[in-house]
Amino acid sequence: MARIEATGRYMPEKIVTNDAFSDGTLLFESVQDFFNGFQERRHASPNESGISMATCAAKDALANSQYEPEDIDLIVGAILPNENLYGEDLNLLQHELGAINASVLPINTTCSSFLSALNIADSQISTGKKRCVL
Repeated sequence: MARIEATGRYMPEKIVTNDAFSDGTLLFESVQDFFNGFQERRHASPNESGISMATCAAKDALANSQYEPEDIDLIVGAILPNENLYGEDLNLLQHELGAINASVLPINTTCSSFLSALNIADSQISTGKKRCVL
């Protein structure tokens, strides 16, 4: 059975608080009520992209695991918004990581992409088709 060995993350440095969204016209007791408890958000800088942030998170996951980039058999996921009109940004992630043995399976199923990726990774590992999926 497949298991999650490691996770990685990346968060842009720029913090935007709820006060930045308040112009005094909201009909809520506070901006925090409007945003369902979120106290802040992170905004990417002009030199950060979906690819660069995904690469940082993937490198963090690899650093927390026993695997190297060349151990990855399959990369499943979505980088949204895409930076390229044609082709998938996951191919660029594969290149940035140096995951030379990985095939790429892009999935763009909006909110359920994460669960879809977990199901695909589990089935690939459980059937023995792949050994290490990012």
